Amino acid sequence: MKLRRELRDHRTVLHLSGALTANGVAAAQRELLAALADVEDGLLDLSALHRIDGLGLQLLMLAKREALREGRRLQLGGLSSAAREALQRCGLVGYFRDEDSVAHFVSP
Repeated sequence: MKLRRELRDHRTVLHLSGALTANGVAAAQRELLAALADVEDGLLDLSALHRIDGLGLQLLMLAKREALREGRRLQLGGLSSAAREALQRCGLVGYFRDEDSVAHFVSP
């Protein structure tokens, strides 16, 4: 997984790309949680995520749970077909308030 951080309209967008799978989930967890540490209102853009497995989904759930515990907002957006299929397959679409596009999230 590669991660790129962008600030738009006082909101933080973290663009995830590549694969979020068991092979690299430990490193991805460290990188993602560190990137989210100071994010009050954030979006994980998954539009360039071409592969995600059960451990990748667990990492997304962990990130969401940590944000909620600390009183922060974290959404998923720009879901790739792989991300949307994985979320649907596991019944997790409703767990996240997902947005269909990053542009919608950052619009005033």
